[in-house]
Amino acid sequence: MFVGGGLSYGSSPVVGRSTAGSLFYAAVRREVDLLLGYRGRLPAWLGQRPAEEQFNAANLLQQSPYTLRRRDPDGQNFRALLNPPPTHSLSFRLSLGSLGASGKRFSVRHRDAGSRLPSVGRR
Repeated sequence: MFVGGGLSYGSSPVVGRSTAGSLFYAAVRREVDLLLGYRGRLPAWLGQRPAEEQFNAANLLQQSPYTLRRRDPDGQNFRALLNPPPTHSLSFRLSLGSLGASGKRFSVRHRDAGSRLPSVGRR
């Protein structure tokens, strides 16, 4: 089993100033992402192939559908950005073993120490 996640915090920024000189602040922004997964093998009657299930959730603590960016001195007009909605996904990966017409596995390896591009070949 594996677990992961992330926390993003943004303090309340100044988004404007009133005609009296006081500052307008936007709300504090907090975001939480979560990852839960399990890696194992299928039962014997399914070939005992390696399998992995994974659940991802992003932006779980969305407190507002928008983020305030600017406010006019009279406090009426403002500019805002829409926040992405919370998203969830569930994935399942299954190793199918050897692939290809010859039954050989494909491998990915680096060409040389200075290259970032992988080369694909057969074993």
